[in-house]
Amino acid sequence: MKKNSVTRFCFSLAVAAVLVACSSDSGTTKVLDNPDEQGSAAKGKVYATVISGSVEAESYALDRTGAMYELDSAMKRTGRLAPIVFESTGKYMVVADSFDSRYAEVEVTGTATWPCYGRSVESTISVVVDLESDSAVNLNFFTGMASAKAELLVKSKGMEFSKAWEQAESDVRKWFALPADGPSIKSLRVNGEGASTELKVVSLLYESLYFKNTPIDMSKTRDGLFYLFADLDTLSKNDIFYSLGFAAYALDLNERLGQMCEPSVGLSYDNEEYRQYAHKLWLSLMDEQECSAALKDTVHKAQAPEKSIFSTLYTQQYYACDGSSWQLAKIKAMPLIYPDAEDGFLARDESGNNYVFDKDTGWRPVTKAELDLEKGCVKSRKGLIEGAYFCSDTGWVKMPTLDQNLGTYCNSDSRGDSVHVGYSTFVCDSAWKVIPADTLDEWVEDKRDGKSYLIVPMGSQRWMGSNLRYRDSIQTSNLVGNTWCYYDYESYCSGPNGVLYSWTAAMDLPDDVKADTVKLTLPHRGICPEGWHMPSKADWDTLFAFVEKYGPEGKLALALMGDMWAGGASVATLNTFGFDARASGRRKVDGDYEGEMRNGYFWYAESTFKKLPYYYMTYTKPEIEQATFGDTDWAVSVRCVEDAK
Repeated sequence: MKKNSVTRFCFSLAVAAVLVACSSDSGTTKVLDNPDEQGSAAKGKVYATVISGSVEAESYALDRTGAMYELDSAMKRTGRLAPIVFESTGKYMVVADSFDSRYAEVEVTGTATWPCYGRSVESTISVVVDLESDSAVNLNFFTGMASAKAELLVKSKGMEFSKAWEQAESDVRKWFALPADGPSIKSLRVNGEGASTELKVVSLLYESLYFKNTPIDMSKTRDGLFYLFADLDTLSKNDIFYSLGFAAYALDLNERLGQMCEPSVGLSYDNEEYRQYAHKLWLSLMDEQECSAALKDTVHKAQAPEKSIFSTLYTQQYYACDGSSWQLAKIKAMPLIYPDAEDGFLARDESGNNYVFDKDTGWRPVTKAELDLEKGCVKSRKGLIEGAYFCSDTGWVKMPTLDQNLGTYCNSDSRGDSVHVGYSTFVCDSAWKVIPADTLDEWVEDKRDGKSYLIVPMGSQRWMGSNLRYRDSIQTSNLVGNTWCYYDYESYCSGPNGVLYSWTAAMDLPDDVKADTVKLTLPHRGICPEGWHMPSKADWDTLFAFVEKYGPEGKLALALMGDMWAGGASVATLNTFGFDARASGRRKVDGDYEGEMRNGYFWYAESTFKKLPYYYMTYTKPEIEQATFGDTDWAVSVRCVEDAK
């Protein structure tokens, strides 16, 4: 809420009054007796204070607002608050004259412009203050972390707040390489007279790390970092703080990564003051020792954390101690074996060239595949699969699609190996080949008429290897007048083409049933033998998905088609898995037949029906189509699938 001139004048009078009242005291806070003890039954006192400071490092627009909220001894807001007034310079000031507790939280919120990238977002920052000792408190990265830590110590360990703050500030100084005898972190500023290099570098490094990815949630991300800091004893083991250390490492050692934000901000590797602090910071956050004579010729690695922006730029950075200072490790000068070497990792040298570390041969230039995969193919990784590639004696080899889907590479070393996908088995010969159903020689007998059917394993399913041939209308009355042989030739019904069933016959429903009144529970047995059922659309789609993944690419129908399809050599059927789909044609409502040797049609079951659905395939296309009939007297084939076990 904007203040007009009258409001500012009134506020100035209030500030003057408080300052006069406090002039005889050493601080700006006066503890007044409160005889009626209203709102302060415990102490009978009320706190009157003025607290001011700056908000660092983002710049808030004129829509900023803020308040100081009273906190009880458990660091919970009591409901009392005092509004904040802002000066044109961005400083804040707050007057409180009726707080019962000595603790409060100063909070500022509004549209803020973060300096690195110059973008404006909604932002909030706060810090806990002690009304008996604080008069000037800057809201910044360091005070935010210390405040979160002090709050946690009070809440979880019952520590008195002043002691909690003392420990929290000590932890901030330790991990962020601040001088032990330096000024209070509450007084640190990013800009202006007495600006803190440490605060500026940390604030801008943090922004450069996270602003690009989470600009809308910047203040939430920062608050999360504050409370993460509060809960950690060792920052170097945490990916987020290690990322911050890695950013400082880049600023100190790597000129190509050292430009962290817009040049106008000035946070770059050619600023010696920034680099000197960045050096101390990364040693602390990455838990590294200072280079010394004892560490001379040691080479260490800094792994860019997975969630860091640097992980997309460099897979690995190495730094070496020359006896006096850490330097970016020069690949050609690096020892072939060093204590923490990892075989196969990539690194970039001082000239920007990429190399692979090989324990057997030393550093060598990367191949294109290694650079694309960001992983070296070395002897210790032989047999490793990374995406579509297999690490062989000759380097990364791109695997055929089937090998990729099976998750293993068929080569001379794996000849004779087998892979199981559900009920299906693939064997490595010159390439992966599925063991065909007729080789397995597994059959199911339909106990109703004694006819047997080859079982075809298809991944997670088992299907009959030919169309259903059951026609016993005495045992199954719903078949009466509803089954046919193509062209009325009995030989068609007894062979692999099988019987043509009307929709009611296939579903084993009365002849006069209306399709739109039918409700089925899936899986629905229909006319299939016991233990088997009419395939649903989901059953067919599962079959198709298996064939598309493990069969010849782009040839779904051809991979399922058996013999006796028109087209000859120009459209070769493949029968890859032994499914042996036949072009059995169909019987039309008027009694005519069509489609022999050209089209195969198959009913499927649904829970409800408006029209009568089926799948069909034709010799002219490698795809399988879906369609419907409008009359139950159309007759097509039935292919049964085994019940799930």
